Amino acid sequence: MLSPETVFETVIAGWRAEASRCVITGEAVSHIAMESRAVLSRYLRAAALPAVCILLIGYFVSHAISGPTGVIAWKDYKAERAQLQQQAVASAEAKAALGRKVKLLDPRKVDPDLADELVRKNLNVVKADEIVVPLDSK
Repeated sequence: MLSPETVFETVIAGWRAEASRCVITGEAVSHIAMESRAVLSRYLRAAALPAVCILLIGYFVSHAISGPTGVIAWKDYKAERAQLQQQAVASAEAKAALGRKVKLLDPRKVDPDLADELVRKNLNVVKADEIVVPLDSK
């Protein structure tokens, strides 16, 4: 009966014999390297155009989402638009009030109450029979 060491040595000897028969020369190595480079080159050329297209699509999608006119910016634009509409309403109300006041100050037909109020306010004029009561300006 064979011992395990003998079986192991026999297997190792067989592997060494096969390895000595499979000697690869330098020429064979360079041929294998050239073939693998050619295959790799073909794969890279075939993948170049789709890779560039994916990068361009990614670029445009990122700007469509986060650019100055992207989806995220629309939220800011909506808030700014609401604020500007409120300002426009306030400006229209102020314009209407000034228009009414200008209409009352028309030189052809001045409102006597408004004229009296403006003269008293701007020139500090009172009538002889009036009493002025000063109020604290707190």
